[in-house]
Amino acid sequence: MFPCMGALRDFRKSLGLTADEVAREARLAQSTVIRIELGEIEPKLTTALKLHAWSKTWRKRGIALEDLLPERNGREGQLPGDE
Repeated sequence: MFPCMGALRDFRKSLGLTADEVAREARLAQSTVIRIELGEIEPKLTTALKLHAWSKTWRKRGIALEDLLPERNGREGQLPGDE
């Protein structure tokens, strides 16, 4: 499973959103969001970037997907490109 996508469902639910709402906001197919959440597929780079951009919109509201992730490589709460 793509490392940060295991937390996608928990993050979505903590925001009170449906998979359809996430898909619309991130400009993805609902089935893609669900399959990623279930671990059936690993997102393509473009999909992962869309989800990361979507999560950043919530970060501006004080809520971050990265807060749900375990510490990685000594860079807690950071995804590639956030350095």
